[in-house]
Amino acid sequence: MTPKIVHTLNVLGLIGVLVVNFLASYLPIGGFTTGELSDKYNSLFTPAGFTFSIWGIIYLALIAWTVFVAWGLYRGSTSSDRILNLIGPWFVINCIANASWIFVWHYQYILLSLLFMFIIWLSLFQIYRAIDVAWLENDQQTAFTVGLPFSIYFGWISVALIANISVYLKSMEWGGFGVSEPLWTMIIMAIVGVLGLYVLWKERDRAFVLVFAWALWGISKSQASADYNQIGQTALIICAILLVGILYSIYARWRFGRK
Repeated sequence: MTPKIVHTLNVLGLIGVLVVNFLASYLPIGGFTTGELSDKYNSLFTPAGFTFSIWGIIYLALIAWTVFVAWGLYRGSTSSDRILNLIGPWFVINCIANASWIFVWHYQYILLSLLFMFIIWLSLFQIYRAIDVAWLENDQQTAFTVGLPFSIYFGWISVALIANISVYLKSMEWGGFGVSEPLWTMIIMAIVGVLGLYVLWKERDRAFVLVFAWALWGISKSQASADYNQIGQTALIICAILLVGILYSIYARWRFGRK
């Protein structure tokens, strides 16, 4: 397929996702809003409700990406052709999986929702690996309009996948091999923190890591009660460590010229 056909499918896919998201709250699909189901299938890893406002940023960033690439195609830019060739069919797959996840989640097929969430994550992993955020930093405009949207999206879906796994295990009344749910939650948060620092060191992707920090901040707020105060404190500490890492990364780039 030509780049123009590929991007037309990308645009249609994104429009489809936006429409399904709107219907999910307007109808709502399955008789529940997405937020109501999130509260119903709450786990200790689930961030506070305000944290999910990041979806607005993600969708605005993806709209900006589609406009940027479309404008490049209109001008005959080889950069847009290259981006679309690198991404291939993965964004369309992502959109189909995203819309499908909303339907199965709203009809409370938890295992099936986990499968579609993994497909969403896998498609973003392929896109993230293809566009190479570190390489995009050589072109600030492309980094902002291409790298940034997918960094934020991939970062949030990485968190959402863990949350979806937690919800599924809780729905199955998994025993955790004798380890308590609060301890498992703190272990998972520690892994998220280590992964964030690795991405910061390896990919120099501050936006991706900032999303992790945002999610951990949300967890600290959702688990601030006396019963799970230790989880909230752990989330806050790991969030602070990631923010310090981001600030140092910015300083190192300014001071030593490192990206």
